[in-house]
Amino acid sequence: MNALSPCRMASGIEPTGLMLTVLVTAASTQDSVAGERLPNRLAADHPNIRKGWADRGYREDLVDHAARLGIELEVVRRAPGTNSAGGRERRPV
Repeated sequence: MNALSPCRMASGIEPTGLMLTVLVTAASTQDSVAGERLPNRLAADHPNIRKGWADRGYREDLVDHAARLGIELEVVRRAPGTNSAGGRERRPV
């Protein structure tokens, strides 16, 4: 990828906002495909993680995959007026 290539980012963030891991993929990569790699990385780098949340862009087989890694993954709906499944308020940039 060059500096002008579109890309997507998936991240693992703890409740206080500390970013634990980041996965950057090509923009053409589906969230569900990229999302399968993120639990692997989180489980390897942070073996004490037991719970996670994902937005509705992820398939149910991702929930099963995370469970095999010891992570309970809950698919949640975005709250109105937020920019993530975590419910943070939208802020102007």
